[in-house]
Order: sequence, then C-alpha cells, then structure tokens
Amino acid sequence: MNAGSDLNLLLSWPFREAVDEVAELLMSDLKTSREPVVKEIVRLTGIEAQDTRLVRGLATVYIFATSRCPASRGYEPLLIKRGENPLLARVKAFVAVDQGRKIADESRRCREVVTAIRFLAKPNRSRWAVNRKIALLLAASRETRVIRAIFIEAGLSDHILINLLPYAAEGGEMATERILEIARMAAPRIRIRRGPKVFAASATHELFLEKNGIRGASAYSYSESEGDFVDEATKATRLEFPGTRFGPQPASRRLKARRQLAGAPISRRGSKGV
Repeated sequence: MNAGSDLNLLLSWPFREAVDEVAELLMSDLKTSREPVVKEIVRLTGIEAQDTRLVRGLATVYIFATSRCPASRGYEPLLIKRGENPLLARVKAFVAVDQGRKIADESRRCREVVTAIRFLAKPNRSRWAVNRKIALLLAASRETRVIRAIFIEAGLSDHILINLLPYAAEGGEMATERILEIARMAAPRIRIRRGPKVFAASATHELFLEKNGIRGASAYSYSESEGDFVDEATKATRLEFPGTRFGPQPASRRLKARRQLAGAPISRRGSKGV
C-alpha cells in the first residue's frame, strides 16, 4: 500500500466501524476481566479519558496491521458472505484461529504441567531431572496461562511459584527447594482434565460457532448422499486447517455442554441431508 491508499483506508467507514467495535471490546475487557488483554500491551494511566484514547489508538493500530495480513481462507469469506464488515471479518477470523491454536496448545501443556508438578513432589529426584521439569514449568508460565488455570481450579495461588521459577532455572538452590515444597503441597490437589485431546481445528471451530453464531437450526449438517458434513462452518474450518481430518461433532458437543451450564439456548443436533 502507498500513503494515499493507507489514508483512504484510515478514513473509510468500514475502518472506523471496525476500530469502534474493537475498542469497545477492549474497554469492556478492561472493566470486567481479572486479567485484561490491554494491560499486557500498553501502560495505562488509571485516568479513564486517557485510557480510552490509549485503547482506541491500540485498536486503530491493530485493525490497520490486520488489514495487511493475508486473507483468511475459510472464516473471512464466510463472514463477509453473511454481511460482516470485511475488516472485522478478517479480525474475527484471525482471532478465532489464533485463540483456537492457543487452546489446543494449552490442552496439551496442561497434562505436561500437572505431570511435572507431581514429579517434583516426589523425593530423591536427580537434580538434572528437577532442572528439566523446572525449565518446562518456566516455559509454560511465560507462554501460556496453564499454571494459573490449574492452580485456580485447585483453589491455590500460583504467585510464589511463578516468581520463583526464573531464579530456580538459573540454579538458585533456595528457589528450587521452595518450588519442591510448593509441588508437594499442590500435587494432591491438582488434576489433569478428563476428556479427549482438543486439537486446534476443533477448538477453533468451537470458538467460531460461539462467537459468530450458528446459521440455521443445526450446529452442523450431514449429507447422506455426499457422505460428509456440508454446513458452511465445517467447510470454513477445513479451509482454515487444510490437511487435517476434521469433524464438527466434538466441538459442537463441548459448546452445547458449556451453554447448558450457562443456561444459554441450545441449538438442535446436527441435521441430516438427503
């Protein structure tokens, strides 16, 4: 893009509408979330008027950067077909895929983290093995929120553990010993979540259905004549994750279960075509 086309984009109605929506979502997250996304990106002042301008500036930069990203293969065209603002369609597609991959990664890492903590809780482990598990936990603490989620679910605080991990990874004896104590205390209370492994395509499909609704009465549609699922959302997910064997049923079941817990309306089961 050149300067003229960039300016035209910034002044366009779709761009302003996209900025308004993203800024509103970020402000809502800032006011309601215990760990707002904005605080991880910009330093806020605590003064609402100034913070509102900072958040809007962040939304503007984000929308502009996203507009230069490659188009989404599946979700973006589907959302545009449904009448979505093209810029918002790209943002929503990008966020769904990004978050879906993170959920799948955290699902895998959850088992690794719990196993590592249980390992550290047992006595007479070699220092080499202890250091490897501490390195695993340090990486998980920096790249995901798995440790925090596991500890919160067990009614524990991860604050001390998270703070000690860098020192232990550098060979600090006192930090290592304290981590071993925390592991012995936490091991009986933490658990590996039951259920099958969640893959990126399935996690992303679930998010897409949740955030962008389900068109028609069914979460998915199966055609007996074609011997496959034919609904638009399933086709879009397969375009986003080419080369994977994706079926929509697990994602639909998880979404249905979460909506039942929340008391939200439930769509009927996937329909069958002829």
